Amino acid sequence: MSDNSNCVLIGANIRAARKSMRLNQSQMGKLLGVTRQTVLSWEHADVTVPSDMLIRIARLVGLEDVSWFFEENWRKSQRKLRYL
Repeated sequence: MSDNSNCVLIGANIRAARKSMRLNQSQMGKLLGVTRQTVLSWEHADVTVPSDMLIRIARLVGLEDVSWFFEENWRKSQRKLRYL
């Protein structure tokens, strides 16, 4: 999988996680200490998400590792998210 494909997949999974928590981009950004535009850029794969931020997002949705960012059809998986 190319780097761009990874970025697109990660962005789609960030968006799915955000929506599953019923947050808009501004709300998620505030929880993570970034702007709405930054969240938008990640979701659209315009920029690479820093690894430390992947860890923070995983913790935000109640997961212990970042491997789920790289799973296709993550939204359809059986994982349960919780809002912390």
